[in-house]
Amino acid sequence: MDSVAMEGLATRIDEIDFKIMKGAILRPALSVARELFYQHSHRSLWQDESLAVIASLVVLWECDEEGKNLRMYLVCPQDGSGTLLWRELIPPPAEWIASSSPALSDSDSDLDISREEPGKKKKDEKA
Repeated sequence: MDSVAMEGLATRIDEIDFKIMKGAILRPALSVARELFYQHSHRSLWQDESLAVIASLVVLWECDEEGKNLRMYLVCPQDGSGTLLWRELIPPPAEWIASSSPALSDSDSDLDISREEPGKKKKDEKA
């Protein structure tokens, strides 16, 4: 994950550049670099002029003043004005993450953890 000054965070996954920014709306580009990012400028972008390659996506996030009610959106910018090709709500992880291990019951005990103070020997141990 790269840090981008005054721009949030940035990373790259499988030839797609991502920016992670605070806010629910994509702000218009105020720099040439941001405008190029929004327009999916990429060295191999227009190999086939009939099909544009998505090279840039933005994760927008917002929450209330207490840091609760987190909402995240994955958006695909179209141009430097902040116009979107599409916007999708990212569901909270608690709604889609499934546990891969079975829940433990009260009778499960795989570790014998002693609560004795360090340096003290158990009663049955010899000094």
